[in-house]
Amino acid sequence: LRNHGYERFAEVFLGEFDTPEAIWSNAMRVHMIAHTALHVADFTSRLASNPRVFYQYIPIPRICYPHLQDELFCNIFYLRDLC
Repeated sequence: LRNHGYERFAEVFLGEFDTPEAIWSNAMRVHMIAHTALHVADFTSRLASNPRVFYQYIPIPRICYPHLQDELFCNIFYLRDLC
């Protein structure tokens, strides 16, 4: 997706894809959203009680996707889909 614009990114992010460039599914999107929500949960609860609270940036830990565990990724392609 590095070679495409935001429209293609949004299409893949909201869709179901199994191509050399992108392996992505609804289950993966739900997994990412859950991890992101967990990461900002403390801030979200503080924001509810004080809308002027400042967000202290903390890098999100790597999100691992079990679906991609056995995939071989090289440069910008998943190699399984090239065969």
